[in-house]
Amino acid sequence: MNRQAWMTLICSFGLGLGLAKAQEIQSDQMEHSTVRVIAHHSDGASEGSGFVIGDGRYVVTNYHVVANADAVKVFNRYGTVMENDVTGFVVKSPERDIAVLKLAEVSGLTPVVLGTRASVHKLQHVLAAGFPGAADNRGDSLDNMMEVRFTTGIISGFVQENGEGMYQISAAVNPGNSGGPLFDECGRVIGINSLKSLVNAVVVGADGKPTLQRVPLGENIAWAIQTDVLVDLLHSANIPVQVESTPCVPGATSRSTQETPTAAATTGTGGSNPDRNRVSTTPNETQFPTRLWLIIGAAAAFVIVVVILIIVLVRSRKPRQPQALQHSMPPHSPPPVLSSQNRSTYDGVPRLRGISGTHAGMEFPLSQDAVTMGRDPRSSQIVFQASDNLVSKRHCTVRYDRQAGGVILEDCGSMNGTFLENGERLKSGESRLLSPNGRFYLGSRNNMFQVN
Repeated sequence: MNRQAWMTLICSFGLGLGLAKAQEIQSDQMEHSTVRVIAHHSDGASEGSGFVIGDGRYVVTNYHVVANADAVKVFNRYGTVMENDVTGFVVKSPERDIAVLKLAEVSGLTPVVLGTRASVHKLQHVLAAGFPGAADNRGDSLDNMMEVRFTTGIISGFVQENGEGMYQISAAVNPGNSGGPLFDECGRVIGINSLKSLVNAVVVGADGKPTLQRVPLGENIAWAIQTDVLVDLLHSANIPVQVESTPCVPGATSRSTQETPTAAATTGTGGSNPDRNRVSTTPNETQFPTRLWLIIGAAAAFVIVVVILIIVLVRSRKPRQPQALQHSMPPHSPPPVLSSQNRSTYDGVPRLRGISGTHAGMEFPLSQDAVTMGRDPRSSQIVFQASDNLVSKRHCTVRYDRQAGGVILEDCGSMNGTFLENGERLKSGESRLLSPNGRFYLGSRNNMFQVN
């Protein structure tokens, strides 16, 4: 085996290990979307969790966490505070126990992708994320308080409460988890952690004095609001959101085809008490199938190694061309640069604004990192509906090139093409510098965008 074959073998095994670490990368993304919510009242404060949606300017939490608050503060995983008062609410739904906060500026955190009821089945593995207050008792550093905690479990059943859909889950829900995200194995939020079955009980303390406390009525019984309820509220408020209705592939061996409404347990869940889901932290023994990921990674690495070795061996037997017949690729020409007059028309960071179609009226800030547009929420930041057949899963990218002084548009080999406003179609992989107020569309003029 020649040197090239050995190098290929080593690189392929590295790729297999990378696939096995996909779960770890996904957990980082989930942490980057989860925030801590503290509501201040005249008589104290209540705490909960939340998650970022839309363009990173909106935070979802439970209404009972922020109800009647004088001020609300939202903290990210790094301890940075993003202040917001009660006038910053864009959605307040007490009957659905959902509130959506609008931040003063884009948070910079990763907006979540929502998974609908159609993507969920009974016995599916789930993961509850948030900031349980009991975990703060260990350690007194800011990093400890801002670390996102996870508990795992399964979908135990489907419940209808007050006409709204909820999931019964076995993942432990702790004090401070209210309003936090319930993730599936693909990293999509399928529910809002809301409450756990509690009951009032007289507890005798170490001093021998009895006190009235709320304790769990049963183990591994909690509820999360289905995101379908949230999606309806977000659409009514014209808040952009990424939604995926296809089943999660990792671990999804079967799918429930019928939902049987059942009566929700109401003991200890009534009223508007902000601490109605405060329970002790009990780690759940249900774990994500880490071994399955390792097996998949190893199998994928083996297949890749075999395929690449075959290609290397076939190519090594082909006669090489004489040196005189080999041609080098011409060097890439530098991107065009906008004039100083056009540069001045940008006010701060350029934004991409939807003119027509699904994203009409929405604005997306651009940076030097490429923003992908397409129908696949796993690879795209600006996601189109599955019914937009003229848009490819990964259609095109847009990024702000500070050196060139403009916005770069690049087609990603789309099926139906990326076009400038004048009808000119970009070739696959072709980049084009857009001037301020320049327009382009994906597939048809019904998906038109403008650079501001």
